[in-house]
Amino acid sequence: MSTQIHRFTAPLPPARLDGYLTRGWRPTGQSVYHSHFLRTETDELHGCIQLRIPLEGFAFGRRQRKTLRRGDARFRSELSRAGWPDEELRRVNARYRERHPEKTRPDLEYHTHSEDGQPRLNTWVCRVYDGDRLAGFSYFDLGQTTVYSK
Repeated sequence: MSTQIHRFTAPLPPARLDGYLTRGWRPTGQSVYHSHFLRTETDELHGCIQLRIPLEGFAFGRRQRKTLRRGDARFRSELSRAGWPDEELRRVNARYRERHPEKTRPDLEYHTHSEDGQPRLNTWVCRVYDGDRLAGFSYFDLGQTTVYSK
């Protein structure tokens, strides 16, 4: 199967995102795509297996709870609707790109706005602070009952 991409001309309702995710589609930027294969930069072809993790009934283990408590004592997080990337996000992304250029994009607005500058998915950002310094962040798309981390 070839890759299929759906680009939206209007905001996608959260319940429709849930439907796409249930059928194996994945967000990329403000679009969704479906593919059974992934082509690498060296032109290798790899199969993709869609994994969904149901969180109902999930409980952290003892070691995970201990790690979370340590993290809670040092870090704080903030969740907000994603807007245009600010300088704080760009600075952290630039530092990350220096170490892992293959794992991120220089244009963070790709995650938050479509080609015409409008958001299509319900994209949020989680910022993690070490004191007053932004230590990391992650974008994610919210459906009605699902979350897709970018």
